[in-house]
Amino acid sequence: MNMNSWHECLHTWPISGMATVFLFFCALIMLDLISLITRTAGWLFSFDVSPLLFSTRITFILSLILSLSICVYGYFDARNIRIEKVKN
Repeated sequence: MNMNSWHECLHTWPISGMATVFLFFCALIMLDLISLITRTAGWLFSFDVSPLLFSTRITFILSLILSLSICVYGYFDARNIRIEKVKN
């Protein structure tokens, strides 16, 4: 990497960090909603759903992996811009 690409990487770090935090919280909310739906179904149909639920540690790790992988994918996809020309 040359000096300009290092500078660009350091310049965009706060933005990608905020995106990672945002995606992390979205993933946490999504997993909590799945847990809520599972618990509600267990309560309605009177069966034990505890084997189906994720632990808090697993929920944290899944959310972290999901948010980091989406940000890494977005970073490399943004570097690969595809330009198409529109013909009249």
